[in-house]
Amino acid sequence: MNTTAPTEPDTDTIKMFVGQIPRSMDEKDLRQMFEEFGPVYQLNVLRDRATGQSRGTL
Repeated sequence: MNTTAPTEPDTDTIKMFVGQIPRSMDEKDLRQMFEEFGPVYQLNVLRDRATGQSRGTL
């Protein structure tokens, strides 16, 4: 029995947008939080183009 997570998402995978994320959280923090519920295949944090800072909430 193969117990490793697949490297590609299932065709029924849900794409989810999450708002109001604190600027103090980075990709690593978010991945840890969401992997509690299942594999995370891709994670994008929106960033300000000029500063590179997360566009999350203060």
